[in-house]
Amino acid sequence: MEDKRSLKMKKIYIFLIISFILPMAVNAAIRSGLRAGFSAGDGFSLMYHEVSKNSAEWSDYCVPSEKLESDIKELLDKGYVFIKPQDLYTISDTSKKYMILTFDDGYESSYNYVYPLLEKYKVPAVFYIIGIYVNYPKYLTSAQITEMSKSKYVEFGNHSFELHNKSVKELKELYANLSNLTYIINDFKKTDDLIYSLTGKRAASLSYPYGVYTGSVESN
Repeated sequence: MEDKRSLKMKKIYIFLIISFILPMAVNAAIRSGLRAGFSAGDGFSLMYHEVSKNSAEWSDYCVPSEKLESDIKELLDKGYVFIKPQDLYTISDTSKKYMILTFDDGYESSYNYVYPLLEKYKVPAVFYIIGIYVNYPKYLTSAQITEMSKSKYVEFGNHSFELHNKSVKELKELYANLSNLTYIINDFKKTDDLIYSLTGKRAASLSYPYGVYTGSVESN
């Protein structure tokens, strides 16, 4: 029989997986500018990637910092309660409207623009980092991750170590062969160990690259 923690972790997996599977449909349903979302009856998640003040960089995967701030303010005005994935272990009141903000890939803009907004509005978010990109140009540094982790509004999640460098086709082929299971698990473990070494905390959730996963990977 599965214990409550494993069941809750599966809820987190499902919560985040669907955020990847249905990004555009929910984006249109909510409003322009919110990159992705998931409705589970008691909450939503909104997925962002990069944030910038440079209009030349704006795209579906890079939003203006002013737009992110207006999104946060609007959601607060609408009565949403912002939580982190780890809070799903303890939430019992399903009468509230919950919101999880997610930021994928670990861009440095998370430190420059997102982190100050979380502190300003006292709302939490989770940052899914790709281990191999830590300390790369335009990505978070080890020191920035350590500093951010000390905030009660910040959580770091696992977005693989280098699996994200593969294409969707390559990932599907990799996951289809059970002989690759140890390799896949070890890849995620590398980032989990990295997060622990920089923050002193284990990742409470993971986000599969491009939303590609299989039941055999999840069960392990």
